[in-house]
Amino acid sequence: MKRLSLAVLLAAAVMAAVTAAKAEPIWVKDGAGISGTFRDVCMLNDSIGWAVGDNGVVYKRTGILYPTTGQQVWFSQMVMAGQNNWDFTGVSFVDENNGWIVGYKNGGGDKYKGVIIRMLNGVWQEPLFSHRILGLQNTPDSLTPFLKVRMGVYASIYYGYISCGNGYILKWRPDLNRWLPIRPFAPEMDPSDTISTWYKDVWMDPDDPNKVWAMGDHSGVMVKSVDGGVNWDASYPDIFTQSYVFPPHTYTLHGTRVA
Repeated sequence: MKRLSLAVLLAAAVMAAVTAAKAEPIWVKDGAGISGTFRDVCMLNDSIGWAVGDNGVVYKRTGILYPTTGQQVWFSQMVMAGQNNWDFTGVSFVDENNGWIVGYKNGGGDKYKGVIIRMLNGVWQEPLFSHRILGLQNTPDSLTPFLKVRMGVYASIYYGYISCGNGYILKWRPDLNRWLPIRPFAPEMDPSDTISTWYKDVWMDPDDPNKVWAMGDHSGVMVKSVDGGVNWDASYPDIFTQSYVFPPHTYTLHGTRVA
């Protein structure tokens, strides 16, 4: 009888575990003391990460995995002077002490001027602005907004891309120690898309920095390069009824949209 009861309890426990595994995840508020309009988040692990947003919002999450009610785990960060004048739209960290934040000016005569802020070995560096980038400076595109950033480390060398407005994607060139502006173009693209698209997101293959995808607003163009941005393919999925999935191992579904 005892063996039967034990077997029944074990079976019930297994069924409960299976049911719990299949249950929908429950979203809960992660700590207290955080507010703002957020544009991007980068989590290094279950407890450490960064979140950025409009009007200079930057928060860092520190190492408490399960905060109690009212416990603060996200802490506001100062990354540049006058940061409330900037909308931060992208963040990417490769470890706790090395990362990048991007965005653009949210007002004034230089509205939409892009900015890149880098943390190097735990120290925030001087911001780099779009009008200082070779290829954008002294051109009508010197106020190009920067929207999303994706960085990675390959053989101890940093590689990455920033999606931008005005049809641009920036590529980090470690051999030149600078950002290189690229305007994706493919024969199937509408010529206007090469200069007007805001690329709202960008993805880089974690195993091969030459493979990059980006999705744009406007006409919903999707661009892809497998040679580091030298050549591009483009497609136009239906922006109202379809979505686009980056390669399966990212587990990330992106749907195009009109901005």
